[in-house]
Amino acid sequence: MSDFTFIDLFAGIGGTRTAFANNGGQCLFSSEIDRFARQTYAANFGDEPEGDITEISTSDIPDHDVLVAGFPCQPFSLAGVSKHNALGREHGFKHPTQGTMFFEIQRILEEKKPSAFLLENVKNLKGHDKGRTLKIILDTLTDPEGLNYRVSYGVFDAAGVVPQHR
Repeated sequence: MSDFTFIDLFAGIGGTRTAFANNGGQCLFSSEIDRFARQTYAANFGDEPEGDITEISTSDIPDHDVLVAGFPCQPFSLAGVSKHNALGREHGFKHPTQGTMFFEIQRILEEKKPSAFLLENVKNLKGHDKGRTLKIILDTLTDPEGLNYRVSYGVFDAAGVVPQHR
């Protein structure tokens, strides 16, 4: 018997799932687009994540207590923004694929209304586009006429648990 249920979006190889499962959670659904990450996730947990979240109907996602999502960081990271600028490509929310993934999270939160969520991204999300990107995210999550969640956020360095500054 689990203490709570969760879904794992943009799941990678399952690091966040491990943390939530080790703390009493039961993963009901996962999604990851990268085929090699999906294979590793399946090897780690015995079930393969669904694919592209943009192609998954919200009604096909089970009700859950917590939504967990490490949505794509490349359009917001310092390296990603520099690369996209150098190539003359859009970044942030204007990136045609990766930049719009936060709005997939919004879609699922709107319909499923879990009690809580954890979103993970890069340090530069806070300062991207002079802070406007984070403001849009926070406004979307806290809008009393919309999602109406209470939100707290911070920048954390994972060097205490992994051998790199992240």
